[in-house]
Amino acid sequence: MARKRRRARAKKDDEIVTIVEQQETSEETEASAEETTEKIPRKEAAVAKPVAKPVTAKTVVKKGSTTGQRMGSFLKDVRAEMKKVSWPNRERVIQSTGVVITILVALSLLMAFYTLLATRLAEYFFGAARAGK
Repeated sequence: MARKRRRARAKKDDEIVTIVEQQETSEETEASAEETTEKIPRKEAAVAKPVAKPVTAKTVVKKGSTTGQRMGSFLKDVRAEMKKVSWPNRERVIQSTGVVITILVALSLLMAFYTLLATRLAEYFFGAARAGK
């Protein structure tokens, strides 16, 4: 069991190292592309196609990082994701809350009605047995 965990950790570490190497390679490629664009005369530079930026990983936790570093990395990622959230406005929140409360009250009344009905039916069918005590 411990061997499997060690292998899994080693595999993750290898993947992280690969991602870091890809980032470094893409940064070098990007830097060389900028140098190439600068060397092209002005007329040809307008015709040259822009180089697409490579996709980079967000936060890479390197091998041997401490729990505090991983926690900090996680919190940074959470903060970045929370900025992307589309939060509802005040009117929408009030409207949704009203719908939830209305449905809650309706279902509560419905459950109370069915409970009362089941109680009355049980008394009708089994009530005669109680009376004969």
